[in-house]
Amino acid sequence: MEYDTYTNGGDLNYRLDNGYTVGQEICIQMAQKHNVGDLWDETVYGYARQCNGPWDYDGESSINNLCCSRGHFVKCEE
Repeated sequence: MEYDTYTNGGDLNYRLDNGYTVGQEICIQMAQKHNVGDLWDETVYGYARQCNGPWDYDGESSINNLCCSRGHFVKCEE
Protein backbone atom coordinates (compact mmCIF):
# COMPACT_ATOMS: atom_id res chain seq x y z
CA MET A 1 0.00 0.00 0.00
CA GLU A 2 1.15 3.51 -0.74
CA TYR A 3 0.25 4.68 2.76
CA ASP A 4 2.76 2.25 4.26
CA THR A 5 5.39 3.14 1.66
CA TYR A 6 5.18 6.91 2.16
CA THR A 7 4.76 6.84 5.95
CA ASN A 8 6.81 3.77 6.88
CA GLY A 9 3.75 2.16 8.40
CA GLY A 10 2.09 5.34 9.68
CA ASP A 11 5.11 6.92 11.39
CA LEU A 12 4.78 10.71 11.36
CA ASN A 13 8.49 11.00 12.24
CA TYR A 14 9.50 9.16 9.04
CA ARG A 15 11.80 11.31 6.88
CA LEU A 16 10.67 11.86 3.29
CA ASP A 17 12.91 12.34 0.25
CA ASN A 18 12.41 16.12 0.50
CA GLY A 19 14.03 16.15 3.97
CA TYR A 20 10.83 16.80 5.90
CA THR A 21 9.14 14.29 8.16
CA VAL A 22 5.66 13.07 7.26
CA GLY A 23 4.29 15.13 10.15
CA GLN A 24 6.07 18.29 9.02
CA GLU A 25 4.81 17.86 5.46
CA ILE A 26 1.24 17.51 6.76
CA CYS A 27 1.61 20.57 9.01
CA ILE A 28 2.96 22.64 6.10
CA GLN A 29 0.14 21.57 3.80
CA MET A 30 -2.51 22.22 6.46
CA ALA A 31 -1.13 25.72 7.11
CA GLN A 32 -0.61 26.70 3.48
CA LYS A 33 -3.63 25.14 1.81
CA HIS A 34 -6.21 25.14 4.60
CA ASN A 35 -5.07 27.99 6.87
CA VAL A 36 -4.87 25.60 9.84
CA GLY A 37 -1.60 26.16 11.69
CA ASP A 38 -2.40 24.54 15.03
CA LEU A 39 -3.51 20.95 15.60
CA TRP A 40 -3.18 18.89 18.76
CA ASP A 41 -3.17 15.13 19.31
CA GLU A 42 -4.79 14.24 16.00
CA THR A 43 -4.70 10.78 14.45
CA VAL A 44 -3.89 10.79 10.73
CA TYR A 45 -6.01 8.41 8.66
CA GLY A 46 -5.24 7.00 5.22
CA TYR A 47 -7.76 7.48 2.43
CA ALA A 48 -7.73 6.25 -1.15
CA ARG A 49 -9.62 7.21 -4.26
CA GLN A 50 -10.10 5.19 -7.43
CA CYS A 51 -10.95 6.61 -10.84
CA ASN A 52 -12.01 10.03 -9.54
CA GLY A 53 -14.55 8.39 -7.25
CA PRO A 54 -15.15 9.29 -3.60
CA TRP A 55 -12.37 9.13 -1.02
CA ASP A 56 -12.65 5.96 1.08
CA TYR A 57 -10.95 5.17 4.38
CA ASP A 58 -8.39 2.44 3.65
CA GLY A 59 -8.13 1.12 7.22
CA GLU A 60 -4.72 2.69 7.95
CA SER A 61 -3.88 5.30 10.57
CA SER A 62 -0.82 6.91 12.11
CA ILE A 63 1.07 5.17 14.90
CA ASN A 64 1.71 8.50 16.62
CA ASN A 65 -0.39 11.65 16.91
CA LEU A 66 -0.04 14.83 14.89
CA CYS A 67 0.64 18.11 16.63
CA CYS A 68 1.29 21.31 14.69
CA SER A 69 2.16 24.70 16.15
CA ARG A 70 2.07 27.58 13.68
CA GLY A 71 2.58 25.15 10.81
CA HIS A 72 5.51 23.33 12.41
CA PHE A 73 5.40 19.67 13.43
CA VAL A 74 6.07 19.47 17.17
CA LYS A 75 6.12 16.70 19.73
CA CYS A 76 2.72 16.27 21.33
CA GLU A 77 2.59 16.95 25.04
CA GLU A 78 2.28 13.77 27.05
